[in-house]
Amino acid sequence: MIHLRPEIIAALILVVLAAIVFFGVEEKPVEVKPQTPNKSISVAVSDQGGKTAKITAYGRDCGSISIFADSVQIPSEQSGSSYTALYNYSEKTGRIAFTARSERGCSGAYSFQTPLQCNPGQTASCTTESGCDGARACVGGKFSPCVPTGSVCKPGARIGCMINSCQFGFQECNKCGTGYSKCSPADTLNYICNPGAVPK
Repeated sequence: MIHLRPEIIAALILVVLAAIVFFGVEEKPVEVKPQTPNKSISVAVSDQGGKTAKITAYGRDCGSISIFADSVQIPSEQSGSSYTALYNYSEKTGRIAFTARSERGCSGAYSFQTPLQCNPGQTASCTTESGCDGARACVGGKFSPCVPTGSVCKPGARIGCMINSCQFGFQECNKCGTGYSKCSPADTLNYICNPGAVPK
């Protein structure tokens, strides 16, 4: 029977334990999560006057950015990570939805309220293209086209009249539709009695 000294037994135990630790415990790899880019685009809008708005879109690590006004893409210029665009809203009233989207899935939005030209029910005096007095009404925060006021007839329309007891004539509605001219002879003579008896 073999008798081992205590120090040898202790050394063998240490060797066995070291082998168990080295070969039996699997080292787990460190999981490195990829950095996700910021998916948000900052959109700012400023009124430049003259019915023009300036849109600025900024998105770090977003790649190429496109700017839209009410879902319609508008031209823009790039400066680093920022993109700017100018938009004329003279034909728009109410709110305009400006959005920005990128090829990498970034997005942003800004709701812009156009300045109101007028308040509901408000009217304003104006002059039509024909030089007639007119008025404009406020519709949806914007004045309507100038329309003549005080119209009583259709411009150019004619009605019959009597120049004297024997001769017919016509009256013509003026260009503004506000009244008829004096009774004038018709293009062709039209008598209801003997021409020689026409009163002077």
